[in-house]
Amino acid sequence: MFFTNGDDVQRFISGHVSSRERQGLVHESIRRLLGLDALRTAKGDLESVHKRLRGEAAKKGGSDTSKLEEELAASDVEISRLSESIDGLNDRITNMSSQKAAWERS
Repeated sequence: MFFTNGDDVQRFISGHVSSRERQGLVHESIRRLLGLDALRTAKGDLESVHKRLRGEAAKKGGSDTSKLEEELAASDVEISRLSESIDGLNDRITNMSSQKAAWERS
């Protein structure tokens, strides 16, 4: 987790661009500062290797292990689907809260 004073950071980066552009510049700066893209790439690589090794271990363990591996893979797919759904719902909640606040202000 990384917190900044967004207004000060945006003024530091540039005072001659739109608010949305400044926000994008701040986000990009933080991503670069923390190396988030490299971490995401590493996470994906590790997950891929983990799945491959898990599959190889399942094959060596016999039919029971292979069946459990298939069920685990199906569970992983379902977890990913549900996580994406949760992310989408959280985005909708954020948007709805922002809209509600705008309506209350007006």
